[in-house]
Amino acid sequence: MFSMFRVLENISGKPGPVRGLEFSIVATMPQATPAAYLLGIDGKLSFADRLICERVVFKDGPWFHRDAALLREGQEYTIQFFAPLTPEVILFIEDKCRGVEDLQFSLELLVKAQEVEVKPVPGARPKLDFGPVHWTRPGPNWTPVSFNRWNACLTGMDWLSWELVQLPKAVLESHPRTKSALGYFERARSNYTKGDWPEVLRSCYKCFEQLADDGEPGDKKARFARFLAEAFPDEKDADKRAKVDALIFAFSSLCQFGRHAGPSELRTGKADAEIALNLTASLLSLLGRALKDASDLAALETT
Repeated sequence: MFSMFRVLENISGKPGPVRGLEFSIVATMPQATPAAYLLGIDGKLSFADRLICERVVFKDGPWFHRDAALLREGQEYTIQFFAPLTPEVILFIEDKCRGVEDLQFSLELLVKAQEVEVKPVPGARPKLDFGPVHWTRPGPNWTPVSFNRWNACLTGMDWLSWELVQLPKAVLESHPRTKSALGYFERARSNYTKGDWPEVLRSCYKCFEQLADDGEPGDKKARFARFLAEAFPDEKDADKRAKVDALIFAFSSLCQFGRHAGPSELRTGKADAEIALNLTASLLSLLGRALKDASDLAALETT
């Protein structure tokens, strides 16, 4: 039905829990086209040739006629949409938009409308003769979004800084110990949403316990040292390896606050859970990338 459309520049971010982009389009009905009732309009949003939102949600439009959307030839219609974006999508966009001035999105619409002939009737309401139903796909379109505008959208979405920690999930799942650790991290995230602060700390502690569990003899400290040697095998990284070891040891001591039940249990709150969850995510990200770098280096040395 629509011969063309363009996206307006009033793009903004909507905060969570279902965060995303709100925007409007201006759609034009071509000349010499029968009037039509809009039966449905759906959309898909892409960025960098990747689908980022499978269903753009219709919000509002100004062209209602008897509680229905009547479209007339030669008219322009402003329609409002909402595109929900997951944290993974926002991280993908953030990764791709580094060093660019404008972000290029692509909006594809699917419009369902039924032709209608409006026949005037003297002294009465017009008579409506309904015709066939059409499905149309106007060509993809989007107004480039400036980097500053995108940052404003991030602010509008209440995008929190800790969510910018991107876990290399494929790498973590490929290693038996980090895969187990990742499972406890997801448990910690789940407990955080439930407000169970001590259990967040317990799960974070168990997360790092898994890294020391290699099934080999020796105490926990020796087993964990073997894991760090795998992640940082180059002796040039010996100082870094030692500092990461000390950091995780101190962090594990903090997480012990949530482990001990009974009258002597230390009181833990949301702030304790937040620092535990943030630091666990950051350390898993560091270790996962270190394992990937070590694996890539070993592969190069064998070729």
